[in-house]
Amino acid sequence: MKVLIIGAGYMCEEYYKTLKGLNINDIYIVGRNEKNILKMKNNFNIQNTFIGGFENFLINYNDKIFFDLIINTVNVENLFYINKLILNSNLGNLILSEKPACLNIKEAKMLNKIAKNKKKNFFIAYNRRFYSSVLKVREIIETNKIESLFFSFNEILERIDEINYPKLIKQNLIISNSSHVIDLVLNIIGNPKILNAFFTKKSENYNYYIYYGLGVSEKNIPFIYHSNWLSKGRWLIEIYCKEFKLILCPLEKLTIQKDNFGRELEIINEDEDDIKFKPGLKKMLEALMNKNKLYDLLCTIDELEKKLLIYQKIGGIKN
Repeated sequence: MKVLIIGAGYMCEEYYKTLKGLNINDIYIVGRNEKNILKMKNNFNIQNTFIGGFENFLINYNDKIFFDLIINTVNVENLFYINKLILNSNLGNLILSEKPACLNIKEAKMLNKIAKNKKKNFFIAYNRRFYSSVLKVREIIETNKIESLFFSFNEILERIDEINYPKLIKQNLIISNSSHVIDLVLNIIGNPKILNAFFTKKSENYNYYIYYGLGVSEKNIPFIYHSNWLSKGRWLIEIYCKEFKLILCPLEKLTIQKDNFGRELEIINEDEDDIKFKPGLKKMLEALMNKNKLYDLLCTIDELEKKLLIYQKIGGIKN
């Protein structure tokens, strides 16, 4: 396979290592940042690199080279723009964009329209769907009904502020980051048929600091959530079955609580794929490239378009 990775930052490196682990060696990397490109070249002895940004790469190579897979890993604020360029190009028909691919419904509809018109297969990289811990949960709930579910998408604002994200990203943090948790929950229990969403503590940068709500999913599973970004805590999903509770916290680790006092715990840690590579990445790429039994877990642009409405409602986002 011939693979193009756009963007030369942290996620580019993670995808590169995973692709090499899948014995894919024909990998091209395009980026704006000369320092990042040189780091990738030096660390991994990569020959096929292009400095100058994707727009210039298109000018030089649009009709001269075809890729089996194109992966977009640029900064969140530039994902939509680069996704449009990829979809309108002749470089390839299978595209994987880092989440969230875009930041609002209007942008999602535009990407979806272009993808359909150009007959492109466009997916969004919600790799947590492919965690070994989550796959174990899916296996367990095949024979054990979910009675209810609780989740929290607490964000560590000190870390966000240190990275100095643009205000646009902070105001859409529910979409640009918290959606990892919300997407995973909805992928397990189905989209809400009833959703009552509330938010308080107005914030200039983050819209709100406190989010809480409840609803019922398409699979008739009741759920509640609460996140307080002014307090402490991490991403958490608790799945209540009759005989036990499944706890994902951190999401990479599954804990099964079998009694009411927390004395009977079974802990299932990551498998080899999630230890050797960024968790979920290897299984997601295998599903994408091989259309194996996990293929249906991939997030399509159709699905993202529907979920953005949910993210906006949960986050009190108006755009």
